[in-house]
Amino acid sequence: MMLRACLVAAALAVAGCSEGGDVAAPAADARPDRSAPVTAPEGVSVVATAEPGATRNRWEAQTELSRTVTGNLTASLESGRGGPLVLAFANGITMRLERVADQLGADRTGAGGVTFSSTLGADPNAAVFIYRVADETIAQSAPRGGLCQGARTVHVALSEFVNRQGDWVFTLAAYRGAAQPGAVSGGDPQFCAAYGYGVI
Repeated sequence: MMLRACLVAAALAVAGCSEGGDVAAPAADARPDRSAPVTAPEGVSVVATAEPGATRNRWEAQTELSRTVTGNLTASLESGRGGPLVLAFANGITMRLERVADQLGADRTGAGGVTFSSTLGADPNAAVFIYRVADETIAQSAPRGGLCQGARTVHVALSEFVNRQGDWVFTLAAYRGAAQPGAVSGGDPQFCAAYGYGVI
């Protein structure tokens, strides 16, 4: 038991985890609640993952769609861990999000066999956080009218993780459907678009 704890601690250290809010994504068959310690069984690749807004706050748009629709991003937690997440985009979009579920990249989004990993470009073992949009404010200057470009954004899936190049990245998928992203919802969340960011 002691040896196993040491091995897990060593794996987390190698993955670049710190006391500032970075954690390793849990195994798909052993997903703890938010207060439980994060562990990974042998044979599962450990991926450094963080709760969005907890440690890194400023992000630069990395994809053409991100630069066009949203611009750079500032992410912040309103009242500490697990609290409402506020996303402020340079192109005139502000969102207040409430966390409703935790997933992994390998989990299905609810639309057929599509996974969060393929939608977000995230590692299959990276944590994915699902949020309900409590408020989306779109300025008249926003070039395409919000993350769903004209439709109201209902949910977003976010993943903040270390990619294969060893860089922290922030990826976001927007959904316009009433069904919550994730296989348990039993419906199509109606994917709008995915956006990618790197640390400024």
